[in-house]
Amino acid sequence: MTDKKDIVTEAKKRFARARDYYASARKLAIADTRFVMGDSDNGWQWPEEQAKDRQSSKRVCLTVNMTAQHCNQIINQIRQNRPAVKVSPADNGSDKDTAEILGGLIRNIQVASAADEAHDTAAEHAVYGGEGYWRVLTEYENETSFDQVIRVKACPNPNLVYIDPNALEQDKSDAEWGFIFENIGKEQFKREYPKIDPASWGEMDGVWVHEDTFQRAEYFYCEYVDDTACFLENGQTALKSELQPEEFALVVKERPTKVKKWKWCKLVGGHDTPVDEQEWRGAYLPIISVVGKELNVNGEIVRKGIVRDLKDTARMVNYAYSETVQTLALQ
Repeated sequence: MTDKKDIVTEAKKRFARARDYYASARKLAIADTRFVMGDSDNGWQWPEEQAKDRQSSKRVCLTVNMTAQHCNQIINQIRQNRPAVKVSPADNGSDKDTAEILGGLIRNIQVASAADEAHDTAAEHAVYGGEGYWRVLTEYENETSFDQVIRVKACPNPNLVYIDPNALEQDKSDAEWGFIFENIGKEQFKREYPKIDPASWGEMDGVWVHEDTFQRAEYFYCEYVDDTACFLENGQTALKSELQPEEFALVVKERPTKVKKWKWCKLVGGHDTPVDEQEWRGAYLPIISVVGKELNVNGEIVRKGIVRDLKDTARMVNYAYSETVQTLALQ
């Protein structure tokens, strides 16, 4: 069994690596998202120096946000054709009726979770900055229930999500670890973790500790466990660890294999052990990535949405309208 302190130590190393990997792309993504949300009040579509120069000289500085129109066309099309789940029987051990039942269960989870909002939020971030996420989790039905339900939730801030940089699949299904961070108020932190004193976290200020909030992370990671794959007389396959005693006589072939087991734990600030941990009963990292445009350019991953290609055009429009109005005003 992995030592709890080793879990946190490895998690910190992985987080530092992911933060460095995503830093450049996310800096540009933030700039792109600010640009598409620009208006006459915040001035986000004007370079800061030019905006100050025009304001100081009392020149017109208009924002004609045409970028948002192009983005909204794409986003509205996505909302009209949201992703739908269809379960299809794919092998000899499956049947159409079971597939329809599973499909109905998944649709019920989506409806109960208001999953459309999670999908739309991820799609918007992918269109703007090139990167969005939504997640799958389990939670108790209510305060007194002992029954857990599966839910689909949004990740409103994609910059608080980090996924294994070695994942090569577009949907990151081959990722071996990931983080979801959240900022919680200091009063909530003291209520949930009364035995943890964050007074010694000064050196971590800006990462885990902010002026009014603390940062908490959900950390998913997988371990590879040795097992044996068995081929049975009836043509089915199974893991030896999952066979019933009476089924051992049906084994025809065996071969060593490794099985991926997912773990979940919760980390806070300077605490050197997880504050909570358990097994995650799933086959994949339960964080779904939604990517705008992503391409490997000579080893460098370039990720962006639609906004970056529209920025210079939008700046020309803003400048042209501002100069036109300025000229008319002087006349």
